[in-house]
Amino acid sequence: MFKEVKEWTQTISLYLSIFFNSILILLVLTKSPKKMGTYKFLMMYFSMVSINLSILDYFLNISTVNMSNCFIIFMQKDLNGLSQHLNHILLCVTCGFYSLIIAIIAVHFVFRYFAIERKGKLKYFRGIYLFAWLCIPIIFCAIWTATIYFFLTPGKLIEDEISSEVFKDYNLTIDQIVYVGGSWRDQNGEINTYIAKVSVIFGAIMTISVLTVSFFGFRIYHLIQNLIKKGRSEFTRNLQKQLYKALILQTIIPVIMLYLPVGCFIFLPFFVKHAKIVGNIVNIGYAIYPVLDPLPTLLIIDNYRRAILYVICFCPDQKVGPMERSNSESRATTTVDN
Repeated sequence: MFKEVKEWTQTISLYLSIFFNSILILLVLTKSPKKMGTYKFLMMYFSMVSINLSILDYFLNISTVNMSNCFIIFMQKDLNGLSQHLNHILLCVTCGFYSLIIAIIAVHFVFRYFAIERKGKLKYFRGIYLFAWLCIPIIFCAIWTATIYFFLTPGKLIEDEISSEVFKDYNLTIDQIVYVGGSWRDQNGEINTYIAKVSVIFGAIMTISVLTVSFFGFRIYHLIQNLIKKGRSEFTRNLQKQLYKALILQTIIPVIMLYLPVGCFIFLPFFVKHAKIVGNIVNIGYAIYPVLDPLPTLLIIDNYRRAILYVICFCPDQKVGPMERSNSESRATTTVDN
């Protein structure tokens, strides 16, 4: 039953993800304040990552299983006509998208802080510097992917413990799947050293992201509260609040859909013997996340929300006239990217 639910979720999520993220990219290009600056590239970068994640998840039809002290992420062999080795690499890369997403979120918070602080630091998000910032999530993804590829390799102990569950839930034998995974303990009940190494690497990446988001998120909140006191216009305050709210929701969504489920999926087998439901949550969360990610920006940012309502209801916004809209764009220029 769950197999069918998962496959339907992956299929529907693929089309919705492409639809919503494509709309967001189009609106960012056409309805953003004229000089919103390099923040547009970050927003589009995020949307393109979400689209690619949906495509990979659907194309590989990834599933997860965890029980006892083992966990695996797998796909069926010969499902897409590619070789087993190539599917194994794509499986690792898809898992690596997890670190790519949490790194992009951290970069977003750094940018928003520089923008609100208004001390000229946004020059470090232009030109070659922007390229360097965009490379950081890719580097994190490469590290996560390589860690899975070299350490979370197939093994007899894993297969002995997981094979029955894979067959029961998915009607597949171990010989019919390509998988990556690990076991916390070896045959003697001792902690596997390679899992310890994986835990350190994964934990470091997750900690860097969480600390970055927490530090800059806290400072952004206080800067926004002081915007009016420093002589900023009400429009400036509202625009920054909109961007901040959208960013906060874009952080909460992956925490619920990715951070917690993936962390529990990897580490719970060390503490409990039966955590099968966590693997199911990871399956669904990975599929649904790219659909939910663009919604906060589409619904909270006034420019984008009004454009969507205009198309749906064919009712132009009555609150913002041509002159106000022009002034708003001018003020946004000095606020979002300076």
